[in-house]
Amino acid sequence: MAKADAALAADPRNLDLLLAAGRARDAVWRYGEAVDLYTRALAIAPDDVRLLRFRGHRYISTRRFDAAVADLERAASLAPSSFDVLYHLGLAYYLRGEFDKAAGAYRACLDATADPRPLPQGWRSCTMAKTQDGDRVALSDWLYRALRRAGRHGEAKTLLGTITPGMNAGENDAYYTALRFYQGALTEAQALEGRTRRTTGWPPWGTASRTSTS
Repeated sequence: MAKADAALAADPRNLDLLLAAGRARDAVWRYGEAVDLYTRALAIAPDDVRLLRFRGHRYISTRRFDAAVADLERAASLAPSSFDVLYHLGLAYYLRGEFDKAAGAYRACLDATADPRPLPQGWRSCTMAKTQDGDRVALSDWLYRALRRAGRHGEAKTLLGTITPGMNAGENDAYYTALRFYQGALTEAQALEGRTRRTTGWPPWGTASRTSTS
C-alpha cells in the first residue's frame, strides 16, 4: 500500500496508479478504501471497465448489492464476454434474490463463443470457460443454485449432466464437490469429509484466493 500510495502521490490522476492503490487495499481487505479510490478514478474515466469491475466486486464485499449491480451491468455492456464481470454480476443478482437474472448471467458466460469486444490485457474470457474445468464448475455451481431457487428444476437437473468424473477443478474443487453431491455421486458425509481436508490450516491468511485477487 505504501509503495502504491507513493507512486499515486506523484501522479494523482493516473488511472493505472489509482487502480493499483485500490488493488493494494483489496489484498488486505480494506474494501471501503478501495471503493473510494475506484470512485475517484471513475470520476476521471466513467467508462473504464476495469474500475467498474473492481468497484462492483467490492460493493458485493461490503454488501451494497444495488450499487454492485449498477456497476457490473455497466461493465457487462462494455465487456460482455468477461468471465469475472459476468461471474460477479450473477453473484450480485443472486444476493438480491433475483435468481432468474443470476442464472442468465452465468448461462451467458457458459454459452459464450466469441468476444464481441476486446478485453483488457490479462482478463479471462468466458469463451474459455467450457475448456477450463475450474471456471466451468464455478459457473455451474452458482448456475445450479440460481436455477433451483428460481424453480427451474428441470434445467438444473440437465446442467448436472454436464459435470463428469475426474474434472480438474483446481482451487474450485469445493464447487466440484458440491456439484457431485447434487448429482448423488457423493454422500453428504463424503462431501463434508472433502471440505475438512480442504480447510486444513484455516484461515488461509496471506494466500492468493480468487476472492481477493480477481
